[in-house]
Amino acid sequence: MAMNINNLGAGRSVLDNAKVNENRSNDTTSSGKSSGKPAAAQDSVMITEQAQQLHQVQQSLIGEDTSKSARFEQIKAAVADGSYQVNAERVAQKMGGFESQLDTIYG
Repeated sequence: MAMNINNLGAGRSVLDNAKVNENRSNDTTSSGKSSGKPAAAQDSVMITEQAQQLHQVQQSLIGEDTSKSARFEQIKAAVADGSYQVNAERVAQKMGGFESQLDTIYG
């Protein structure tokens, strides 16, 4: 049994998949060859703990993205109406920290 992971088969609908599975079932039963063996067990998927954690991180990043875009819109509006003020001291501190990181990396 095939499983659609991350919408890789987005072009196929659930009904199409059901028809394919039904046709496969009909092909095996209509062939008339019964071996007396029970039908094969269906496939299963186990999600690891790491995959579950990754999913949680992805969901939290999606939430952060919406809050960042809201903050961006606030800043954009403040710049547009002239009320945005730059904290020059904080900018200088960040630039100094960045330069020291570059010195550490490139010596």
